[in-house]
Amino acid sequence: MWVQEQDYAVWRCARGIGSVDGTDISPDMLKVADAKGAYRNVFEGDLLVGLNLPGGLYQGAVSSGTFTHGHVGPQGIDAVLDSVRPGGWIVLAVNAQHYAATGFAAKMDELETRIAEFSETEVPIYGPASTGSHARDTSLLLTFRKA
Repeated sequence: MWVQEQDYAVWRCARGIGSVDGTDISPDMLKVADAKGAYRNVFEGDLLVGLNLPGGLYQGAVSSGTFTHGHVGPQGIDAVLDSVRPGGWIVLAVNAQHYAATGFAAKMDELETRIAEFSETEVPIYGPASTGSHARDTSLLLTFRKA
């Protein structure tokens, strides 16, 4: 379901989702995110070096557009996992080609004792009217709980 940015806080609250923080390695992208008014806080962070947060700070985490070609590989999952408290849900959208080429399956196997209820769901990245060389690319939604 698509939610208009100005309705995001109402949509979140109706579903029992409290405040949301956002992070990105790019200060320019953080400015764009902050301007949407959907985040309590935005902060610069690099998943490859860790987020410098208290462990288990968040009830859950969602990532889209991070685990893709030229961005972050499977090693970035550790920083996301560390930021979520036990029992919290994590949903990561991973470009399917990137997943296959960079060892995400091995990483998920490695995390077997740290996660529960793991599933993968393949979804299109772009809408049916999209054109161009990546129009039919897919993403794997990795969904799991922190054990």
